[in-house]
Amino acid sequence: MPIHEHHDKVAKRLLRDACMMADALGLCLPTEMLNEIDLGTLRLLPTEHMDAELRRRSGNLIWTAGLKDGGAVAIPVEAQSTPDPTTAVRMMTLTGMLHEGTATTLKELNDGPFAVLPIVLHTGLHPWTAARDLAELVEPLPGLEHFFAGPRYLLIDVRALAARDLPRRNRMAVLVRLKTARSPEALLEALRDALMWLGDDEIGSAFEQWVSEALMPLQFPDADRPLKPSEELALTEPR
Repeated sequence: MPIHEHHDKVAKRLLRDACMMADALGLCLPTEMLNEIDLGTLRLLPTEHMDAELRRRSGNLIWTAGLKDGGAVAIPVEAQSTPDPTTAVRMMTLTGMLHEGTATTLKELNDGPFAVLPIVLHTGLHPWTAARDLAELVEPLPGLEHFFAGPRYLLIDVRALAARDLPRRNRMAVLVRLKTARSPEALLEALRDALMWLGDDEIGSAFEQWVSEALMPLQFPDADRPLKPSEELALTEPR
C-alpha cells in the first residue's frame, strides 16, 4: 500500500474514536453550536441506518449525537491531505442523502429536530483552497443567487489549529502537534508526551502506529527510528 494511502487509513482509525471526535468538536465548534450538542452521546451511525446507496457512495465516517434540547445531529467526517475541488458538491450530496435516509430513524430515537453537520479535516500543511459551498463554484444568473446555495461544511484545518494555544490533554491537539512537528525529534517528543497520559489504549496505539508507519517515513524519510516511544517509556518506568 502506498505510504499516502496508509497515512489516510490510519488517520481514519483515529477518527473512529469517540473521545477523539469529542475533543475535535470541543476545539473547533463555535460555542453556541457546542452548547447544543451532547458530546456524551456521540456514536458512529450503524450501517443498518444507512440505505445501500449511502453505504456505496460514502467512504466517510458518520457520527451521530443527541441535541441537549431534543433532536439529533448527523456528523459526516472526511479527512483530506490535499484540497479537492469537488468537496462542496460531495458534501451537498451526502447531506441530502442523510436527510433522506436517516432523518426518520434518528428523529424516532431523539425526538425533535434533525440536522447534518458535514466536517472536513484537512491534514495537509498547505492552505485549503477548495470551495466551502456550492455558491462559490457557480456563476448564477442575476436574481437566482439564492437557488444555488448548498450546505457549508465545517473545515478543521490542522495548519490553522497549530497557530493556536492548544490544551495539552486533548486528542485533537495531539494530532495537530504530531502532524506539524518540524523534526523527527519533535515528532517523537510530541508522541512521548501524548503517550504519557493516553497510555497504550486503542487511541494511544493508533497514534503510535500513525507516527511509526506513516508520519515518520512520509515526513522524515531519512531519520533513524530506533525504539518506539512506548518501548522507550517502558524502559524508563520505575520498577
